[in-house]
Amino acid sequence: MRIRNQQAGFTMVELMIAVTLIGLTLAASLPGFRQLIESNNLAEGGRQFAGHIRLARQMAVAEGVPYIVTWDDNAETYSIVRDEDQDGVVDGGEPAQGPFLMPKGVGLANAGNGGFAGSQVVLNPNGTASETGSLRLNNDRGALLRLTLLGPTGQVEITKGDPDEVQIVTS
Repeated sequence: MRIRNQQAGFTMVELMIAVTLIGLTLAASLPGFRQLIESNNLAEGGRQFAGHIRLARQMAVAEGVPYIVTWDDNAETYSIVRDEDQDGVVDGGEPAQGPFLMPKGVGLANAGNGGFAGSQVVLNPNGTASETGSLRLNNDRGALLRLTLLGPTGQVEITKGDPDEVQIVTS
């Protein structure tokens, strides 16, 4: 009977090569993963803001009271206010929801071409909005979404890409 002194397994050199290859693969995939996260944050910010506008419209219709959606370009936040005195102006004491913060890395601005007259829009009890306009949402890589509210219907559209070459993503 023969006794073997060798044991099956990997040498330290083989393990180090495997660890190095795994590390290089992960390092090469990180920029793509980061871009994916930023793209998802931008899309989520658009869906979230559009959803809140739709909710404000539904509450205005259901309750018979206008709701005002306001936004702050600098703070990258927005709020929903129940316009109890129905004057189209946010007054102290009127119940508000928010401020809601845009996802990390997502900028919010009134669109230059076709934007709103100010930093708010009123959603009326008949389902219309006080005006038609657009907001721009962008991330650090320059990706762009355009959120458009159609005044006569109160519907919200999200488009992506260059405003001159828009593709409807959701409505």
